[in-house]
Amino acid sequence: METNPIPILTIQTTPFDDQRPGTNGLRKKTAVFESKKNYLQNYIQSLLSSIDLRDRQGCTMVVGSDGRYFSRAATEVIVQMAAANGIGRLVIGHNGILSTPAVSCIIRKIKAIGGIILTASHSPGGPGGDFGIKFNVANGGENITKHRTHLGLHWEYSCFLFVYRVAKAMKVALYETPTGWRFFSNLMDSGRCSFCGEESFGTGSDHIRDKDGLWSVLVWLSILAVRKQGVEEIVRDHWAKMGRNYFCRFDYEGVDSRAAYYLMRDLEAVIIDKAFTTQKFSVGNNIYSVEKADNFEYIDPVDGSVSRKQGLRIIFTDSSRIIFRLSGSGAGTGATVRIYAESYERDPERHNRETQVVLGPLIAIALKISNIHERTGHRGPNVIT
Repeated sequence: METNPIPILTIQTTPFDDQRPGTNGLRKKTAVFESKKNYLQNYIQSLLSSIDLRDRQGCTMVVGSDGRYFSRAATEVIVQMAAANGIGRLVIGHNGILSTPAVSCIIRKIKAIGGIILTASHSPGGPGGDFGIKFNVANGGENITKHRTHLGLHWEYSCFLFVYRVAKAMKVALYETPTGWRFFSNLMDSGRCSFCGEESFGTGSDHIRDKDGLWSVLVWLSILAVRKQGVEEIVRDHWAKMGRNYFCRFDYEGVDSRAAYYLMRDLEAVIIDKAFTTQKFSVGNNIYSVEKADNFEYIDPVDGSVSRKQGLRIIFTDSSRIIFRLSGSGAGTGATVRIYAESYERDPERHNRETQVVLGPLIAIALKISNIHERTGHRGPNVIT
């Protein structure tokens, strides 16, 4: 039987200036992908072009989605463009559905060159919701390095500080990284880490290179079985031994990008001034003395790469802290500015207080030194975590 090859079309297009991926890939309103001509195609081609042309020819890739609206149409585009780029085989989930950890696992198991995941994580889907695209490379995560196995802990710098106390008590190494699973992958592949967590409460181990919700559930079930205690009892026991960390995050979404940039620039100039480290802030009966202030910088212990300007940190002498960070995972127009506040309490008699009451003074300081409401036009945060 004679077959005719499918013709490859060359389409003239122009770049989009809003397709720089964030910590969770590219995430936008679904309408952006549907209404802007070649918006999806441009981004998919950029992902495929990031793979060396020689490696692309005849290779295997994985494609999956969380099943949200527009996934089927996007998968069809990916299939066509993968074929045009010389991809030899695609492994696609049944009805296009594969979870993020499943894609990571399959990439590693079948030694695929990478995988495309259509998801916007916890953000709502639908025509009026969000859509996103992530790309995992050959190690199942966002980086490619050599692989060994070891035990350690790894946590994003914006997460709870209690991790430091636990790591010290257990005498295990702890790595503090910027936000993004790619930093975890590098440490895991080099054998420096086998357990990690991120600020959005995702956790995972070195069996894959992404967060794994089912694994987290199994871990908790194992803890409950071994400890023979309920979750609340375990948490309170931890507080009694290690103290309690109160934590919250304020998200200001849809901020004008220029306003967000200048806000962070001006705030950095304030906190890195030498005089700022002698500052004391008085709020009600609370006095906070600045111990350290910087723009977080990470030097990867594996490859020596340096990630600068990862977030503004103000650390006080009582271990309280405030962090300001521009997020790259927002789906809407504009930028997302996040403010984190955390306070440590050792006294067991003060472990049952309301989080917002405890952190109110720190939030007041954050709002005062940043002038975020005046500079962004927001009357308050869109989301409080």
